[in-house]
Amino acid sequence: PRRSCLPAANEPRLCAYTRLLDPQCVQENHRLCSVVPVYRLSALASERVAVRRVRALCVAMRWFLWCAAAVALVVTLGIAEEFTVSQQDASFRIRRRDCSSDANCEHGTCNAAGQCSCSAGYAGRRCDVECNGGASNPCSGHGTCLPQLRGRCRCQTGFTGADCSFELPKPTSPNVTESNTSSTSTTATVSWGAPENENSDGTHLYQGTEYSVESCAVSAGCDGGSASQSMEEDHMHQSLRADYFNIDEHARPASHPYLSLRGRGLAQDTSNWKVACQTSETRCVVENLNPGTRYVFRVRAKFKKSGFGNYSEEIIVNTEASAPDYDTRVPVLNESVTASSIKVRFIEPKDIGGGPVHAKITQYKLEYRTVGTTPFSEVLHNVVDGQETAVTLTGLGAFTNYEFRVSAQNVAGYGSPGPIVAQKTRGVCGNGNIESGSLGNGLSYAEACDGGHCCSGSCALLDSSHCSGHGSCTDGNTCSCTSGYLGQLCQYSDATTCNGHGTAQSDGSCQCSTGYTGSSCGSCSTGYYSSSGTCTICPQGSSCSSGTKTLCGAGTYQDLQGQSSCQSCPSGSTHSTTGSRTVLDCTCSDTSKYLSDAFKQCKTKLTFDNTGVHGQVQNLGATAALAPRGYIYPVTRTCGDGAPTCATVCSGLGLSCLNSLHQYTNTFPYAYHVVGLKTYKYNHCSGGCGPNTCMCYKADSSAATAIGDNSNVAAPSNDEFNTLWSKNSVAAHVATAAACTAGRSGAGWSMLVRRDCASGQATCSQICSGLSDTNAGQLTCDNSYHVFPHQPVSSTTVATAGLRVFKFNSCTTGGCGPNYCCCKEQSNPNPSEVESAAQRDAVLSYGGAFERFGASGHVLAQSVCIALNSGLWSYPVARRCDSGLSCAQICSGLSESQGGNLACMNSIHLYPNKNSYDVNQIGIKVYRYNSCSVNGCAPNFCCCRPA
Repeated sequence: PRRSCLPAANEPRLCAYTRLLDPQCVQENHRLCSVVPVYRLSALASERVAVRRVRALCVAMRWFLWCAAAVALVVTLGIAEEFTVSQQDASFRIRRRDCSSDANCEHGTCNAAGQCSCSAGYAGRRCDVECNGGASNPCSGHGTCLPQLRGRCRCQTGFTGADCSFELPKPTSPNVTESNTSSTSTTATVSWGAPENENSDGTHLYQGTEYSVESCAVSAGCDGGSASQSMEEDHMHQSLRADYFNIDEHARPASHPYLSLRGRGLAQDTSNWKVACQTSETRCVVENLNPGTRYVFRVRAKFKKSGFGNYSEEIIVNTEASAPDYDTRVPVLNESVTASSIKVRFIEPKDIGGGPVHAKITQYKLEYRTVGTTPFSEVLHNVVDGQETAVTLTGLGAFTNYEFRVSAQNVAGYGSPGPIVAQKTRGVCGNGNIESGSLGNGLSYAEACDGGHCCSGSCALLDSSHCSGHGSCTDGNTCSCTSGYLGQLCQYSDATTCNGHGTAQSDGSCQCSTGYTGSSCGSCSTGYYSSSGTCTICPQGSSCSSGTKTLCGAGTYQDLQGQSSCQSCPSGSTHSTTGSRTVLDCTCSDTSKYLSDAFKQCKTKLTFDNTGVHGQVQNLGATAALAPRGYIYPVTRTCGDGAPTCATVCSGLGLSCLNSLHQYTNTFPYAYHVVGLKTYKYNHCSGGCGPNTCMCYKADSSAATAIGDNSNVAAPSNDEFNTLWSKNSVAAHVATAAACTAGRSGAGWSMLVRRDCASGQATCSQICSGLSDTNAGQLTCDNSYHVFPHQPVSSTTVATAGLRVFKFNSCTTGGCGPNYCCCKEQSNPNPSEVESAAQRDAVLSYGGAFERFGASGHVLAQSVCIALNSGLWSYPVARRCDSGLSCAQICSGLSESQGGNLACMNSIHLYPNKNSYDVNQIGIKVYRYNSCSVNGCAPNFCCCRPA
């Protein structure tokens, strides 16, 4: 019948293509039918089978609506508590939950995954089954209850039974005897007694073919472990194992945690115990043992239905040693050779016939003869602990070849001798009539003069090849080599041995010069390439390996010399240049960002705030450099003819006016060799439009030793130039570094160092003298400043004191403050060292907030330029290290709408040192040139002004 409710059946039927379910039919557990054939699901027999078949139909037939209906029916019929169904790629995912609350778990709790976590002693999906042995004593205390296997037990080694209550017997102690065969030392015989206990029904518990004998060499360590440690189920009761291995594989998903044990083999052996034999007898012969070695043996039996039992007691046996046979080892013969004696030092054979305790070498036999004769003479040497194993043969003939062989003895006797080796005795230097060919002692020239060794007297003239023609004999055996030659016979030299690219050593090896490698210094080192036969350091813009130079390709660069690979442009940037030597060739794809050479990443461009924090910091640095001892304030002024003059503004604050500036809205250029920031210096304190900032100060010659330092707030390290002001902010570092640079006398380095503001702390004089710099050497103090926590005013606030700094013009003040020290070099800088330092600087990068080619670097440079300019406009222009142009050339090539053609008035170099938040550490570092003609990697900022 179509769409009618049929009587209930033992097995529900689901109708394919049914798009609607009759709620009444579902509630009454009736069947649903349609015009198509019926698909039967054995849902009540196994919910897993039901679910798998439902899913199979869903995937195969793409009956999505029917699938949803079928799952709903399965849930309603109580086959499972919950299914989650979702359509994805024409398939369904179904998840079963065992519980929805703790009430569903009889002796446990329901976890977030919908599974019951059973209390101790209970098992089953609903925690409704007691573990074997009872809930109060699960597995009799000798095993582990397996919750998902309905409370069955996994027994410990030596116990069996459904509840692990039966302790297995063990074999009686084994009787291990050494082999009674004298011709071999590699076997041992082990025997043992059968287990004494039997099962309650009188049957034997052990299987006749399952005795396992294990051995372990004591020298390898025999603590713990088992050579046949089985997988966990080896000690489970037989009935449990039978059920376990009969689990229907198709009724469980592949990821089921218990099904994953199926097919596991023996656990990995992590001990030194090895299975020596497996037998059904109570005796076995263990073969392939090492001679002269101590072994431990133990036995255990495998019982019916329960696996291996306990181990027997252990017993130790020592195998016999074998005679020590030499392999290819030979004695040392050339340590002391004269015309009548040879010292022979014995080398222990690799195989001494067993372990060092049971097969110790007790004696050496040395056999020798002259070459060409048959019989050997022999000398025996007993081995004595602590004494050298050597013998000196005396009474030998001069300039004679002898053959030697050695054999060794242990408790098993002498083994076979080693290979035959030869050694020739020295000759005897004589004094005779060389011209007549007679030496007067019956020896030939070769015998008398030792076949080529230096001899004194007339023998030294016999062979022109003595000392290889590069030295002379100084005594009977020594060559005095001419310069450049080494070795016993002056046979080694830098030119011949090391190809002229290294220093020859007395043993014939080479100590290669920089850039060369190989046994004879014939190859170029990594980071070098061959140019006209000379290994040259790999230049910037290239990579070098195997002696070949390769230019860096598009999107890569190399700013270091001597590298074997090129660096990729930072994320978000690239270039099409070949042979790029700097990260500056990389261009950020986002035009709102610029490429930082110090940070090597794309950073967001900032806009210059001429009357905000940027302008106030710029004014503060310049004023602090020029003002006398006392307080310095940058104050914004209203720009207009009727507005109060800077003199009025400063006096209204109880201050004096030092000078006035007009800071234009020109922004940071983020480019090289172009005009960016622009400031006009009036050299008066009058009004008009401009100036827009006043350089105010208050002279104070008193000994201000307790100024105060109540702000320890540090700017975020990723904030290049923030509006937060404190003694640790980037802005404070920039302003003070500018004051140090412009305020010093003459050219040289200025290094900013934070000082701990507290009584009892070292003075700036003491701090600077205790520091040294790689470039500048030992430092000394030039000045000191104190940065107050006063915050900058807003860009629209005028005639108000904001930022404040105290200038000490002293380095000996202690207490609080100062909190900044201006350190410089103790002696006049070496210009070549300045250039060298700048070249190293160009390829360094540091973390921190200071960005020398970003906003903070431009503000610092402009502060210095303003202070050093005698008047009119100041323009800080960034210069590229590899430009090849001096600042004089760069400035003269620029013009500006108000200033006209420009000229250079000074130059500085900003190093990539980060602003140091730590006290007594070198922070921002600047070199002031007082020149515009330097044309190297430094300087990197030009101070331009109207020509």
